[in-house]
Amino acid sequence: EVMAATISIVEATQPSRLLDAACAQDDKVAAVAAEIDLQQRGLDSLQASWRGDTAGAAIARAETDLARQRTVNSTLTNQAAAL
Repeated sequence: EVMAATISIVEATQPSRLLDAACAQDDKVAAVAAEIDLQQRGLDSLQASWRGDTAGAAIARAETDLARQRTVNSTLTNQAAAL
C-alpha cells in the first residue's frame, strides 16, 4: 500500500534541517578549499626556492597530500549538492 504524503508528514521530516545541513556542508567545502589554496601557495613559494633531492621528496609528498585534500573537497562538494 502506498502512503500519501500529507503536509503533517512532510513537516514532521523537518526539511529545514536538511537545508541547514546543506549550508553547513557548503561551509565545510569552502573551508577545505581555502586551506587547499593556502597550502598550494605555500608549496609554490617553496618550489621557487628549494633545491636538491630532499626538496624534491618534500615537494612530491606535499603534492600527494594536496591531491588527497582535493579528493576530500570533491567528495564534500558532491555531498553538499546531494543535500
